Amino acid sequence: SVIGFDDIEFARMLDPELTTVAIPAAELGRSAVELLLHRLRPGQVELERPAMTQLALKLRGSSAAAP
Repeated sequence: SVIGFDDIEFARMLDPELTTVAIPAAELGRSAVELLLHRLRPGQVELERPAMTQLALKLRGSSAAAP
């Protein structure tokens, strides 16, 4: 089995299509900007919550059970 990361368009053009991990880029970017803006404010304390992003496994033809 072969697995890629970032679910680029090319993954769906292969034969078989590449199984991949999808990253929600817009959500990740939004979280990064929020964190940056928070840190730029004078006197702000460090955020208590960890930065978490939900990833998704896109199963396609490049992965299968072991023979």
